[in-house]
Formats: sequence, C-alpha cells, structure tokens
Amino acid sequence: MAASARANEEDSIAALRRLQVLDTAPEEEFDALVEVASAVCGKPISLISLIDTHRQWFNANVGLPGVQQTPRDAAFCAHAVLGDDIFEVEDATRDERFAKNPLVVGQPDIRFYAGAPLTLGNGERVGTLCVIDRAPGKLTDLQRLVLSRLATAAVKLLEGRLAAAEAERAMHAAATSQKDLRLVVDSAPAMMAYWRADLTCRFANHAYRDWLGLNPEDMIGKHIRDVLGPALYELNKPHLEAALAGELQSFERSVPGPSGVRHGLAHYVPDVVDGEVVGLLAQVTDITGLKAAERALRLEMDETLRVQALLQDSLQELDRAQRLGAIGCWSWDPARDEVKWSTELFRITGRDPAAGSPSL
Repeated sequence: MAASARANEEDSIAALRRLQVLDTAPEEEFDALVEVASAVCGKPISLISLIDTHRQWFNANVGLPGVQQTPRDAAFCAHAVLGDDIFEVEDATRDERFAKNPLVVGQPDIRFYAGAPLTLGNGERVGTLCVIDRAPGKLTDLQRLVLSRLATAAVKLLEGRLAAAEAERAMHAAATSQKDLRLVVDSAPAMMAYWRADLTCRFANHAYRDWLGLNPEDMIGKHIRDVLGPALYELNKPHLEAALAGELQSFERSVPGPSGVRHGLAHYVPDVVDGEVVGLLAQVTDITGLKAAERALRLEMDETLRVQALLQDSLQELDRAQRLGAIGCWSWDPARDEVKWSTELFRITGRDPAAGSPSL
C-alpha cells in the first residue's frame, strides 16, 4: 500500500529542493551516521532516505551496495515521514500495508524496518534515517533514542551543508561585487577615499597617485593628517569635524602635488550606521581646467569692458569736438535704410533729438 502525501507535501518538496543534496556524491559525514545507526541497532542495512516527488533517494547507504533509489510508492520511508515519531514495522510480512510490497516479496527482502523522520527547522519532514533487517525484530528503548538522535544530527548536517553552500555563494558574490566596485572606484578620475571615524584610511583609489604622488596601498591605516600634510589638514579640519557630526560638506580647495597646485571640489559624505557616524567618504574632483577657463573668461570680460569704456570716451570726445567747432554729421546705413544724426547736428538744425533722426 502506497503512503498518502504529507500534509505539507508541496512545502516539503520545496524544502528538499532548497537543500540541493539530491543526486550528489556520497559524503563522509552522512555515511558515518548510517554506519553508527547500523552498528547500534544491530541491523545490516541503514539508509538516509530523502522523499522526492516520485522516488526515495539514498543520501547515505550501508548494506545495499549499488542501490541509489527506489520508487516512492514502495518506500517504507514514505510512511515514516507522515509522523513525528519513529515509524517501526516489526514484521512486514504480517503487516497488511507491506505484505505485498515488492521490497518485501523481492529484493532486498525487508522484514523489519524502523525510520526516524528528518524534520527541518520549519517543520518539513524531508526524509528518514532508517535501519532495515531481513528478519523480524524490535528496537530497544536505547536503540530508538540513539536512532532519533542520529536523525537530528543528520538534519543538522543537511541544514549546515546548505548554510555553508549559501555562505560560500555569498562570499563569492561579495568578492565579485567588491572587485567590480574596486574597478569602478579605481577607474574614477576623481580622488576617492574612505576615512574611519578616527580619520584613518580604510581605502583609497588610484587617483591619489596622480594628485598627491602617494601609493594608495601605502595610505591604508594612516591618519589623514599624514596623508594631506599638517597645513592642508588644518584647512580641511573644520569640514572633517562637521562631516563626522553628520553634516554633508562641499567646498573648494587648492591641493599641492607633484605636478603643481591643482584646484579641487571636495565632498565629504558622512557614513551613518544605526544613527551613528562611523566614517566618511571623501571625493575630490579636479576643477583645475575649469578654474583656468574661468580666469580666461574673466580676463576677456575685463578686456571687453575696457574697450567699451575707451569707445565711450571716444564718442564723448567726438561730441565735444563737434560742439566746439559747431560741426554736425550724419550717417546712413543703406542695407537697413537707417540714418543717424550727431548731437550737434540736432542743435544746428534746431530739431528735437527725442523725435529721432529723419529718414534720408
């Protein structure tokens, strides 16, 4: 007689899939558990059986060489996972549920079976640790206790195996992310560094080499005073203190370096964890070229203003000369058909300048 499905069948199958143990190679830890179970219970066969959708798969096996799985319909373990206690069949040939079972009437000639369910932390029963004999039998109370404890150990191994695999994947993902982040940071043209709350350097990118002539690896663990130098440190100190107090800082600073003085736009971003500032991220962008362009534009504007002033002075001198000589003049722009009279010409002709110059 085939066993009924578990009350939480879908959850149990999903939990078994998450363990990622089906169809894997034998593992020494699980083999040791079935060897101990076989020896303590005095039975020639012991298995860690995991109940899949249509089969039971043996994660560990002693006494059934070459057998890795059997159909679920014939599995004693499919009955054992329906309850929390050890499932024991003293003589399968006298139990109507198993008397005609192919595993009883044929190989491996099961007569005795005892299985302790493997119950995960969330309550899913994914399989059993069982012992089997080809002769009728019965476990002692001590043997039942040991079998139950070994089943608990098997569960811990299964969950620990999953946790270790997930931790390894997480570490690999973190290492990959860190590598990618390092590539981005080191490729950034801006000078970037992280300073802990005690203002020692946690990391710095390669742009520091160009700016300050320092090897970033040599900066790790050093105080920012030793990196910037006492003078520049004192200039930046108020901004550092404000950032460590939780205030975002943005300011311009002239930074000396091997290639001369360069102008930087600095940002100090507080790193806040659980309401406490544990450090700050510093980013300095090179604005030397922008400053040079700004100075050139200012000089050009100054020159334009100077020329305009000279032109205005010249116009004033021309008006003065015409007034002294009682000479007026006019001009005509043929393309726009526009006539312009001088101030003195309006006075000579007695016309009102407010009315504008007459047409040609």
